[in-house]
Amino acid sequence: MTPHHTRNSPNNRHGGFALVLALMLMAFVLLLLLSVTTLVQVETRAATTSLQTLQARESARFALMLAIGELQKHAGPDQRVTARAEILGDSNFDPSARFWTGVWDTTDPTAAPTWLVSGVAVDPSNLPTKTMQLVGTGSAGSDTTQHVYAPTLEILDANGNVSDKIAWWISDEGVKASIGKLPLNLRANPNFVADTSMPALSTMLSSSQGLEDLFTDYDRFTSNDAQSLERITSIKQLIGQNDFKDNDQWNLSSENKFHAVTPYSLGVLSSVSKAAGGLMQDLSLFPKLISSEFETIIERAAAIADAKSTAATSIETLRQFVALRGLADLGTLTDGQITDPVAPILSNIMMGFTITSQELVSDNPNFVLRARFFCEFWNPFSHTLSMNSPDGDPIDLELEITGLPEVTIQRIGTDAAGNFVISNSSAPIDLQTLMSDPSSSDDAMTIRLVNDINEPWLPGRSKNWVGIETTVDPVRSPYQSIVTENKQWEDNENTLGKTGSTGQAAGIDTGEPRFPGSLRHTSPEEHTLRIKIYIKTDSDRQLLADLDGFVYEPVSTRSSGYGNKHANMTFGYHIMLREPHHSNDNIEYPRGLWLHDHDPRSPIPKFRDDWYLDNDVEENTGSPYVAVINGLSPINSPEPQRIHQTFNTENTINSDRFERLLDRSIGLNSSFNKLWQDAPLFELLRERPLSLASLQHLYFHNERPFKVGNSWGDKGTINTLSWFDRYYFSGLSRIDTPEDYDSELGLPNPTLLSYQFEDPTTAITDWQAANTDDATQSMKLAQSAVVMNRFNLNSTSVAAWKAVLGGLRINDWRYLDYPEDTSDLSTLTVSQDSRVRMFARFSQSLGETYKAPKTPAFEGSEPVAPSAYYRRGARYFDADQMEAFSLEIVRLIKEKGTPFLSMETFLSEQTKGNGSLLEQAIATVFAPSGRQKWDHQWETEGTRGPVTEMIDIDHFSPGFLTQADVMTAIGPMLSPRSDTFKIRARGESFSPQGSPTGSATIEATL
Repeated sequence: MTPHHTRNSPNNRHGGFALVLALMLMAFVLLLLLSVTTLVQVETRAATTSLQTLQARESARFALMLAIGELQKHAGPDQRVTARAEILGDSNFDPSARFWTGVWDTTDPTAAPTWLVSGVAVDPSNLPTKTMQLVGTGSAGSDTTQHVYAPTLEILDANGNVSDKIAWWISDEGVKASIGKLPLNLRANPNFVADTSMPALSTMLSSSQGLEDLFTDYDRFTSNDAQSLERITSIKQLIGQNDFKDNDQWNLSSENKFHAVTPYSLGVLSSVSKAAGGLMQDLSLFPKLISSEFETIIERAAAIADAKSTAATSIETLRQFVALRGLADLGTLTDGQITDPVAPILSNIMMGFTITSQELVSDNPNFVLRARFFCEFWNPFSHTLSMNSPDGDPIDLELEITGLPEVTIQRIGTDAAGNFVISNSSAPIDLQTLMSDPSSSDDAMTIRLVNDINEPWLPGRSKNWVGIETTVDPVRSPYQSIVTENKQWEDNENTLGKTGSTGQAAGIDTGEPRFPGSLRHTSPEEHTLRIKIYIKTDSDRQLLADLDGFVYEPVSTRSSGYGNKHANMTFGYHIMLREPHHSNDNIEYPRGLWLHDHDPRSPIPKFRDDWYLDNDVEENTGSPYVAVINGLSPINSPEPQRIHQTFNTENTINSDRFERLLDRSIGLNSSFNKLWQDAPLFELLRERPLSLASLQHLYFHNERPFKVGNSWGDKGTINTLSWFDRYYFSGLSRIDTPEDYDSELGLPNPTLLSYQFEDPTTAITDWQAANTDDATQSMKLAQSAVVMNRFNLNSTSVAAWKAVLGGLRINDWRYLDYPEDTSDLSTLTVSQDSRVRMFARFSQSLGETYKAPKTPAFEGSEPVAPSAYYRRGARYFDADQMEAFSLEIVRLIKEKGTPFLSMETFLSEQTKGNGSLLEQAIATVFAPSGRQKWDHQWETEGTRGPVTEMIDIDHFSPGFLTQADVMTAIGPMLSPRSDTFKIRARGESFSPQGSPTGSATIEATL
């Protein structure tokens, strides 16, 4: 029998283990192979993803390079301006393209703009079908109207498939509100206390934008975040600060912060004007580029500023005494010439005459000449006039009058029919010879106006002289007139003909035998009065002004004559400087036509033959003066007999008329000697100018005042509006030493930032060695300086305009606190005030004219001309007004439909008679009824007063907001172009099958 094997055989057990082991090894090898395969796949996929991401990033970088190239190509040249597509008007662009940046070529104004987005020949009104989103929810929130799309560009591979898509968009940062860096001279003060030593405040120049109008928790003077703004480089960083957290306190006028605010906006000092030739020129060091007279004015301002910097007291720092400067110093003047007359202005003069009989006959066998006289001079400046000579001697004014007529006395009787007939006549009596000064080569009548040296000639103050007397016997000039506080000459003892302190005012003996009967006065022909004004000391005499051209009709008193012993005036002359009340009936310029038509400072004003008519430069009529009666009312024909004093009929010599803005008198009462009566109108530079519009007070001979910065600046000999495209002020001066320049604190002009600056010792020395009209050297500083917080005036952002317009704020700012009764200045003190959203007409001298007590509506039963807004010269606005102002500016910009191609066009009239865009916005918002309004409680206390107490502001008075006032504060920030841009570039990569494989976005600010 054959034996059988069983499972438990040892041989069988070994074979089964080997099989299991083999299977396990095979499984492990398989797992290892699978693992290696998976690892290779993962690594391959990772490498592919990384490559795709890198490809997307390279695409984005490529798009960025293209954007930079296009930016430099189209916006880099100086003669380019930029704006958003919004400027085309709301119906002329696709909503997705509203934030596109367009570039306009100023050398070809009719050419279509170039749009700084990806694509070829793109049109914001007709977007292509393929676009890429570059600004979305992460940047601008969920409001899709704030998102930005740009045309897509496709990149093909070797097989013609789309391997990448790119797009880019360039944001104009200059149209946004700039957080910016605070001016270096402010950052040097850790407490940010406003001090008059800081140029930005002493000259009322806004050197940073009003972020307070956008972020209501922020205050530049008290916020702990103020100092950190210089380190902010993104909006995300900004909202991380306590005062800028994104909450309900933001006031961006419904705009998104991404499009309304930028960390900073810098601008280069280049000109968009082809005529300007590239870089802008510094007028601080090169003022003769304008004229030699302008150079003198700028250098004088620097010297005054330096002298005041060492003043012993605050009062001395704020108060300015100015020496008189007239024709003796100015020399021959030509129309349009820039110069700086400093003299009181003859604003009112009356001479009344009669020739009559004087009792007793035995003592007075001849006719005698009687006369009354008064005159008023006005200090039109925001400075105190110095009435002392350089040697310290007291100064008086002196008048030299020629052109008085020959007058014949006629006896008037009646014939049988009752007609008046002449029954007797005297020989002609030559008034000029009779009243002449023997020492005058022109036989002039001389009147010395004796000044009261104890009464300072304060800003805006008028002074009166009443009556004429002499110590000469026989009675002839030189006469003298004593300064008084009123114009009631009939109550004054200083009457023509009085000799000495006890003499009788009998009049001047004419040498012509008297005869009885009613007397009539006549002269054969018209005559022309000429008035020369001098400053006079006991040892010297200098000409201030020459008023030549007061043409009067022949003397012809009433047909019935006057009584033989009639002692009152029967003919004469009353001449007034045209003032606000002479413009009451003008619809376009209520109570302001006088400043529209002429500059009252003119030492040689123009007189036409019809000098008494309205002064109209374009129609070539009138003059700065007007013939009046009743102390105020203009007359249509300058007839000497219209000036008379009669009994029981109209008396056209009226001494008490309180409507006159410059009148201090109220009879014998001195209560009108008050601060609210002061009416300063012009200022002289007392600081180095840092803003072109602060030159609005420059005098251009026989041209309209306030030319610099207002729309009429292109009228006359010099087009001052073109200055804004060519010049700027660094604040440096030729009296500085290199050591005066501290590179750590920056340039004197706080709106400028210097970078890559040459060694200041060498640079300033080189500039000072160059001629003051060296055009090449004047551009050197512009090569290495930029404008901080530069703002593109073509901005269509309401929020940005609010920030710019609200930039000027004062904090604990010092001013002279004059007592109400200014006859005693021993109590003169310095006070402080803080205000926001302000503009100032007196940008350099506001500290001397700041206090403005309220003008009473009546003094007794007589109306009083409101004058508070003449003295103060500053305006403040609330947030709602700034919102409305900004909205109107943006509305008008969009309505225009194209950007402004220069500063000049922005400041110029848009259409004849309608003013510039800014002037139109001012009129719409601040004068909807045609008149700007003065709310005294708001202007002085900061709270709104009753509407019923608001008063109309005279056009062009210091309280009347003009374009130049706005430009004085913000002008150095403005430009029609931008030089700071932000680029968003995006790249997307795709597989050969067309699936997206990677994306990347790059942002860069240039």
